[in-house]
Amino acid sequence: MYYLKYKLDPDTLTSGHSPHLETDTSADKSEESVRTLNTLNYQQALKTHAYTLVEVYSKKCPGCRRIDPLMPKLQSRLKDTKGGELVRMDVLNEVSFLKNVDKTPSFLVYSRKRGTFTPLSKVDG
Repeated sequence: MYYLKYKLDPDTLTSGHSPHLETDTSADKSEESVRTLNTLNYQQALKTHAYTLVEVYSKKCPGCRRIDPLMPKLQSRLKDTKGGELVRMDVLNEVSFLKNVDKTPSFLVYSRKRGTFTPLSKVDG
């Protein structure tokens, strides 16, 4: 696991900084790839499915690189069985729901109905 050296706080998130765009905003390169979100596109993407599994990753995280080959298969299973979607977001993006993430990789489940993010470790079932 890769632990972050800092915490995002409300001042960091609202201080008027230009958004950190660690991820590419261009279209995915293949059908199998997992969509990568950033500060510009995440809100619209989360409105698409009832549930969205968000992988919070870092490019420098060895654990994240180790699970990368599994992500397209997980994406396919999630679409087939639950009608949901798997997306990725770099932990360095300055969005409020990432402020409590202290290690990577981490997984958050977003419920469109509730409008909430729940760490995967706290999801029932």
